[in-house]
Amino acid sequence: DSALFFAHESLKYRPKIKNNLNLIHMILSKIDDSIKLHKGYEDALKIKNDDYLYAGYINILKVKKSDSGIIRQVINNAIKDHPKSFNVHFEAANFEFDLGNLDASFKHCEQLNQIMPNNFGAWQNKGLIRFKQKRYEEAISYFDKAMAFNAPGGVSELLKGQCLEALGKRA
Repeated sequence: DSALFFAHESLKYRPKIKNNLNLIHMILSKIDDSIKLHKGYEDALKIKNDDYLYAGYINILKVKKSDSGIIRQVINNAIKDHPKSFNVHFEAANFEFDLGNLDASFKHCEQLNQIMPNNFGAWQNKGLIRFKQKRYEEAISYFDKAMAFNAPGGVSELLKGQCLEALGKRA
């Protein structure tokens, strides 16, 4: 409790310092009591309504396997406050993907493309969604786009090859 109090105080007096947000995330990630966790983030968001803070909040709720309704409520608040936030839409896309809500995840990826068109991750995720939906031709076009932006790790190449195989074409 005292560590969180001092982290909130530090955020009040030096709101532009990213390490203060990281400190809030670190402290709150160790809290198992969901009421204290929510209160800690709500207090921090009152001090500084920040998309990075919201993204961390969403991520911690996912890691702690919180109720999906609560997570969705936090996502909706974050999008209302930060509609053009890459961080928020990224967390939202992953949340929906993990729940199997592929169309909702795809919509968040489209927002990511509008916010940051050169980011390979959104293109690769769109390809992955279409791959899971067995929409291989469309998936290939997204994997090609991700590769054009130098997607690391060979994931797009591997999945494109699997799409080609599924279509009966040689990779």
